[in-house]
Amino acid sequence: MYEHLVLQLSLRWRREAGGAARELLDGMLQLGPNEAEYTQLLDDMGDALPLAVGTTDFDALMELAEVILSHASPNPDARRRLWARIVAALSPVRMRLTRREIGLINDLGQVFDIDEVFPVSAAASEELSTGPNPLAGKMVTIYTLMDTAADRARRMLIELYPGIRVQLSHDLVGSSQLAGMARRSDVFVVCWRSASHAATQTIEHLRPPDAATLYPPGKGSSSILRAIEEYLAT
Repeated sequence: MYEHLVLQLSLRWRREAGGAARELLDGMLQLGPNEAEYTQLLDDMGDALPLAVGTTDFDALMELAEVILSHASPNPDARRRLWARIVAALSPVRMRLTRREIGLINDLGQVFDIDEVFPVSAAASEELSTGPNPLAGKMVTIYTLMDTAADRARRMLIELYPGIRVQLSHDLVGSSQLAGMARRSDVFVVCWRSASHAATQTIEHLRPPDAATLYPPGKGSSSILRAIEEYLAT
């Protein structure tokens, strides 16, 4: 099924099929493929990526990057090749990426020992420093079982919104600590695609009716950050 999907994607890129292929890749990497299998899986995905994408594909590509980074790599070179394909696909639209998006791709790039994948323009930096900060003094909680994505989202939120307080939860059950977070947080992000049912039930039951509870469509840091950005825009 994976081979069929990536073959079709190599002929014509479709975002929905790309998401399905990414989910299959995630599942197969969880099984712990050997080096040859791992290399083939990542190279096939790289071959399926288009030479250029639109800005609407940004979250999907970042999610793909975080999927491969969340698993052990028996062949780091294969992982670097796929990362290079992701960067190459985004390069034509790099001038249209937001400050958040550039910051995220640069943060991911540091895993590959790249200090700055895309430079941050002076205008974007000035806009960030002088713009309003609606999250100053607010408490934001992120619940997910994908701890690396949560850590990355926290770093980005602190950079984008100085004065914000961010706490993380990876509980498998509805603990007393999680219950307290659910009651007190101004914004609660529930990554339902990487979550425990018992924990999400606790959150949903204890959230105040007038408090913001967000459910990102993906489980990566880009999806978390976009959910918060869209909430602030409403």
